Amino acid sequence: MRLRPRLAAIALGTVAALCLGAAPASAAPTFSTPAVTGIELPPVAPPGASFTPVTVTAAPGVRPLMIGAPATTEFRVAPLAPHTSYNAARYLIVDWRNLQTGKTGAERLRYWHRPAQRPGPQADNGFWRLPTSATAATGAGPVVATVRNVWKT
Repeated sequence: MRLRPRLAAIALGTVAALCLGAAPASAAPTFSTPAVTGIELPPVAPPGASFTPVTVTAAPGVRPLMIGAPATTEFRVAPLAPHTSYNAARYLIVDWRNLQTGKTGAERLRYWHRPAQRPGPQADNGFWRLPTSATAATGAGPVVATVRNVWKT
């Protein structure tokens, strides 16, 4: 009978510690970086594909409740473009640099919806497996990022 009050006290103490240790909710800075595709001519590209804007949003990522966990930045693509065979050969690379520490990195992101079915072996370049968002361990401090639109055939 004494075990139940102890378990309840431990559970309540754990919940209180997590809630009290959490940072107060505030508006986190969020930045958007547009990437624009180049000139695309038919028959390779669908109509209206030239100079299509693709927006990558960067925001502070969720920081794990661990001592010494690095600060993170989440890069997200939205809205996603429709899937076409044209888009299936393209993806984005977000290059980032922490200005305080000098740490650098790159994240590869897909900016189109996944196909309804998996591509055949000859058309499978693996880009459909790329995520549309990624969290990078950028560390604390100001972070700058550039976005590249990559086309592979």
